[in-house]
Amino acid sequence: MDPQWTGSAAFWVSLAATFIALFAAFVSYVVYRSQADPEVIVYPEGDDRRQTFINLVVANVGKAPAYDVRFTSSSTIPWKAFGLDAETAETAEPMTKGPLVSGVPFLPPGGKRIITWGQYGGLLKALGEDQILISSHYKSRHILVPWRIKHVTTCPLEIVSFAGTDASEKNYAKLIADNIEKLAKAVEKGAGALRDAH
Repeated sequence: MDPQWTGSAAFWVSLAATFIALFAAFVSYVVYRSQADPEVIVYPEGDDRRQTFINLVVANVGKAPAYDVRFTSSSTIPWKAFGLDAETAETAEPMTKGPLVSGVPFLPPGGKRIITWGQYGGLLKALGEDQILISSHYKSRHILVPWRIKHVTTCPLEIVSFAGTDASEKNYAKLIADNIEKLAKAVEKGAGALRDAH
């Protein structure tokens, strides 16, 4: 067998093995980062306790703490946009305070900030069919890395997808309390009628 051909084949085999090892290391790193990085997102969510209200939620859905969280937006974020119907709704104010304005110094995994955003009609009047892009800028720490790693996550805010969604009462504690109060009044009324009959 030709020694030159053997050396050439060994070279190509070792080069292929090196690329495979590098690719495996890259995949391992990506998997590690996905489980070791924070991820801060911003999204709208219906309020379970106040049936017609929509909140803005800032949440760290990642696996590590987020530090020095700051936010930028593609346009002014409306706030206190109240009203059930867009035609009669109040004019929304620009957001001037809260975590989206002042930031969050530290947000642990699973940590949240919940902001009362408004009601469907008021938000539809303020936004229409447009979207606002909210970018979360934050940092994380890693073992053996002396500096903080920067991250950015961008999320669209919109209101149109809430059209026709369920806004029924879900504050079951309040419903139970209201029903108990009605029952107590009925019992008291019945007892009063019995006393008057005697």
